[in-house]
Amino acid sequence: AEPPGENPKMKKTLEDRRKALENQFFEKENQRLLADFKARQNETDDRAALARRCGLPAGPLVDRLMDLGVRAESLTALIVVPLVAVAWADQNVSEPERSAVLRQAEEFGIVPDTPAHSLLESWLTRRPGAALLEAWHEYLKELSDQLDAPDPQRLAEHLVEAARSVASADGGFFGIGPKTSGDERAVLAQIASAFDESSAAG
Repeated sequence: AEPPGENPKMKKTLEDRRKALENQFFEKENQRLLADFKARQNETDDRAALARRCGLPAGPLVDRLMDLGVRAESLTALIVVPLVAVAWADQNVSEPERSAVLRQAEEFGIVPDTPAHSLLESWLTRRPGAALLEAWHEYLKELSDQLDAPDPQRLAEHLVEAARSVASADGGFFGIGPKTSGDERAVLAQIASAFDESSAAG
């Protein structure tokens, strides 16, 4: 049997999912930022950005991600979407949540004065539709299916932990009570399920 990464049908599905995610994330009003984003990337920068944003050293995994068509723009969407989804879970983004999102994004190499950071800030001022998280979920499942263990788990740990930090940013009412709301826990569960489903399928 062909290895997963060599199956043309699986690669096409992954490519379709990637395009769907990018189309949802880089909407029409953000096309200028996307053009700027791409203009400032080259293969060397892309490789470094992938390694930094995955929290992994440059090496075989980064090479594999690039072989699968993951680039800085798709990885930015992969990282930002769960952070934004959790921040908007309670229908508005508080200042502590906004700060937590920006702080977590910076840990992944999404820093101020870059197109990626500008895109992130735009999503913190207007709530994305459900289709964005759905596109993220489908893309992540396809991507995880084509990576070897334990790489998907390492990626999951980074993204889920970052999302949890955003969810707990408000810290309850005057610091008392649960740090995450029911809506936030529901979004966190949806984020984690993308990895759980791909692990079960593997």
